[in-house]
Amino acid sequence: MTAVTESSALTSVQNIVADALALDLDEVTPESTLFVDLGTESIDLLDFLFRIEQELGVKIQAAQLSEIIQGGIPDEEFGTPEGMVSSVGLAQLKKTMPQIDEEALAGKLPAEDVMNHFTVGNLAAIVAAHGADRS
Repeated sequence: MTAVTESSALTSVQNIVADALALDLDEVTPESTLFVDLGTESIDLLDFLFRIEQELGVKIQAAQLSEIIQGGIPDEEFGTPEGMVSSVGLAQLKKTMPQIDEEALAGKLPAEDVMNHFTVGNLAAIVAAHGADRS
């Protein structure tokens, strides 16, 4: 079985997202946020994950995606009692979403808004990492 490279994962994810959302391919850039820029709904994310499995053979469940993003950090450590992402949570997010600005978001990112920062490129990187795991 062939490993999924980051480049091939990005191309596939861009095509899948564009097709699923009926967008032109040039609208789906690696920097595009799925939920804010592209208008993805929760059901669309499930569709993307299904299509990724069908096309690339990389199975990622929605719950697993959340676990990857949160890095296995318990909710009470990932977030503050006020519902904001903690410094520990932001450090983890920086690993899965390298584009985020930890300093600008410190104490200001509601945990419920994390996915608003999740990009096409972030999804492709996770797909590539999982594709490499199965080879």
